[in-house]
Amino acid sequence: MFDDVGAGVSPGLGARVGTPALVRGKGLEWREPCGVTLGQSIEEVTASLGAPLTVIDLGSKKIYKYRDMKVIFKDGKVSDVG
Repeated sequence: MFDDVGAGVSPGLGARVGTPALVRGKGLEWREPCGVTLGQSIEEVTASLGAPLTVIDLGSKKIYKYRDMKVIFKDGKVSDVG
């Protein structure tokens, strides 16, 4: 339903990344995904989110897939969250 929210929009370095979520009794709210921020290292993200379900290794670009999100790293730092 919200797959295209924020599509094509990249927040500035250090901006918080979030996703709309339906919260019981509160309707639609903006919720941050466990505090993942642009520029975080792979170690910081796995400490926050745990081990990913899948890792796609494309050399300097890595994609960590979690149940409800994917985190994209470039040169070992978060470059996008989807």
